[in-house]
Amino acid sequence: MTGLIYRPVSGARHEVYALAKTLYTQLTTPEKATLWHAIEAGPPLKWIEHIEPERRTEVWQYQIDRFVLYLYTEFPHDPAAQKPYAQLEMRAPGFVNAKHRALDQDFWFGGVRDLARCSRSVEDILMSSPEEQLDYFLNFKTEDPLEETREGLVSNVARAAGKNSAWGVQLMRALSNRDAWNSDLWNSIFWQLSFVKLPAEDQRWLLSYVEGKFSHNEIILDGITYFLFNSALFAKETSVNPDMLHNYWSERLKGRPFSLTGQEAHAMLNWVWMLPPCEFAEAVPLVLGGPEFESDGWTAMTQILESPLPAAQPSLLLELWAYILEHSNGLYVDEKDYQKLLGRLPKNPTLLDKWERVCQALSRQGASCADSLFGEGKRHFTT
Repeated sequence: MTGLIYRPVSGARHEVYALAKTLYTQLTTPEKATLWHAIEAGPPLKWIEHIEPERRTEVWQYQIDRFVLYLYTEFPHDPAAQKPYAQLEMRAPGFVNAKHRALDQDFWFGGVRDLARCSRSVEDILMSSPEEQLDYFLNFKTEDPLEETREGLVSNVARAAGKNSAWGVQLMRALSNRDAWNSDLWNSIFWQLSFVKLPAEDQRWLLSYVEGKFSHNEIILDGITYFLFNSALFAKETSVNPDMLHNYWSERLKGRPFSLTGQEAHAMLNWVWMLPPCEFAEAVPLVLGGPEFESDGWTAMTQILESPLPAAQPSLLLELWAYILEHSNGLYVDEKDYQKLLGRLPKNPTLLDKWERVCQALSRQGASCADSLFGEGKRHFTT
């Protein structure tokens, strides 16, 4: 079922959602855990490559949010759906409370998806400084979701920050000066602004001061983690600075300015799988040395199989994979995917112990294919 949720269909979104709804009732608890992690991981990057770069994060996040809201609306008493819904409600209350016409249908207006209404366009917002508009940004409310909505305003303000990084930093400093740390603008900004595009002075201010203000807010920490590690993945003209991220991560592991949380460590996995082999080799020890976290055993297997990691960093890849399975509270097992992974690994006898550890973790969770996968691995690595 995980292959259904972000199918690049045209004119058949309703049918895809209806099928997902029907199949959801037949899933076991571990299978639901696998599905929800797949939903929260978002669509593949290739799925949104045709979107203009400044809108990719918005469209990517919208696909996640509407699927979470759709399934929760259909199954509000299901415990598996309640946690992601609660996170969505805290992060985007305007989206949750809006009267959506049809979550299971795609609407296009002049090439732009009609997510929310706002009388001020991104261009209008950028014409004035954040300080001049801050009172309006902070205090605007609406009672009628069919008219201009707060969700629409927050979305356009965040998009303005993403389009003009200098303006975005001015907005964050204005919020800081006003001590408006509870504003719903913060998390939306983090999902739009690219950290690697900011001057070094602003990067230091964000890491040393701003982030500490949200050390007890798990929802915003997720947005900050994305802001730091993932947002550059959508901008081909910008590359991640691995040294900066490595130093940041190392400092957080030492508790400076505050300790890394298990939830953040889990979120960082989405970034780790997409690193080039050399940076991946530096990042894996940081994951293994970080706080323990619970995983549902799902990860971006498709991205791994399409990456150079199985051939370039096979030992570390298997070590990290085994670690994830050993800390999982659910199970993701597709025997064919494991066979494809095995075929991508070098025929090096020293890898057999790592493969065995993976198979043992699968066996402990009741995977019926664990023994056969180990047998295939033994033949692969020793012949």
